[in-house]
Amino acid sequence: MINRRLLIAILLAFLTVTGCSSGKGAGTLVLDDFESEESLNRWTGPVSLSAEQVSHGKSSAKIDLSSRRSRIIQTEAIPRDWSGYELLKFDIYNPSGRIQSGMIQIFDELGTDEQASWSGQSYRGRKIFMVKGWNHYEFKLQKANVEEGNRPVALDGIRRLLLDFGRTGGNELYLDNIRLTSGRESAQTASLADPLDCRVVIENRNVYPTLFGPKDKIEPNPEISNLRTQAKEKAAHLKDRVKAAESRELQTLYWRIPLETARVGIEVRSKLVWFQNEEEERKILEYVIASCTEAAEEIDRVLETGDKEETARLKELYVPDLPRLKGLRHSDGFFRYENGAPVIFLAMHSINRGALLDYFAPYDHVRETYTVGGGSRGDIERSPVYEAFHKYPDTHRVGWDGWCGHLIKDRWSM
Repeated sequence: MINRRLLIAILLAFLTVTGCSSGKGAGTLVLDDFESEESLNRWTGPVSLSAEQVSHGKSSAKIDLSSRRSRIIQTEAIPRDWSGYELLKFDIYNPSGRIQSGMIQIFDELGTDEQASWSGQSYRGRKIFMVKGWNHYEFKLQKANVEEGNRPVALDGIRRLLLDFGRTGGNELYLDNIRLTSGRESAQTASLADPLDCRVVIENRNVYPTLFGPKDKIEPNPEISNLRTQAKEKAAHLKDRVKAAESRELQTLYWRIPLETARVGIEVRSKLVWFQNEEEERKILEYVIASCTEAAEEIDRVLETGDKEETARLKELYVPDLPRLKGLRHSDGFFRYENGAPVIFLAMHSINRGALLDYFAPYDHVRETYTVGGGSRGDIERSPVYEAFHKYPDTHRVGWDGWCGHLIKDRWSM
């Protein structure tokens, strides 16, 4: 007969290896890897097993999106205590070429379904950001608050996990390897990931999508590298030709537009994960090369040949300077320049400096009303205003319903 103490020791060793322990340093606990029909019994919703796209093991859950009325999957067949884990991890394959989004909702025992729906007593957020291909999610459990924002999620009493793809396009998605992890994950449970896959870190209300990496594992395509070099050279050449035109006292606003789009494409979009693939980057670089080349050739045509038709067209496109607002005359519903032409302002959100001010009025020309109460929505949790709002029932919201600029950060403000 097996010694009782030995049996307990063997059982504890098994639990540790399989990651089913709790408390700090709990390792990994696989909630579902979709390897057998048994998994389908744990979920409600349009799911089936599939071997088409798999991040771990031999199969994944295929989510059928063909019916708009049935795009929610959920399970209550999960361990209740998540308190010893740092991350909820899972993977979703998006076969569509479109950027997609879904919602994640985590219910705990401190809130009923009714309270979750009407009082924000569950974690709920449209945070499932999906680019084409594999997306690997890392949900930071210890940072998660309920939707109302008045308390953290009770990690020691989780009762349901729900994923909602109601606004998602396409015909299907693939879900795999849902697990809780703490510390460094072993290769035994970690998902397969290409450096060019998307990693999505969810920290309460914030989402941080990046390439999975690491950077030193991302091998540049020689053709793309060549296009990058060409794009930078064409932009530099156009910049030089613009200076030549300005030295001849020609207005260069239209010729400088390709320089701005080149800057956005090369410096800004290159940092956004949904453009960090060969197909999208090629489109950007080819556009930069073509637009900068065309503008530079147009400048040379005007400067070297004195093209009268081109010069006349440029005069028609001449953009007047931003006038002083004070003292402008108005008639027939328009403010007017001294020559009677109507003044039309185009203001761009948050722009108060830089090259775009040559095309847009400063942001202070946008008329809005702001309510100031000791903090912004970005730092309100550290403000006494936030504490007072949740502590005293007779306090009132700051801001107005439905707008994201509420000073009080709760389910209605975001």
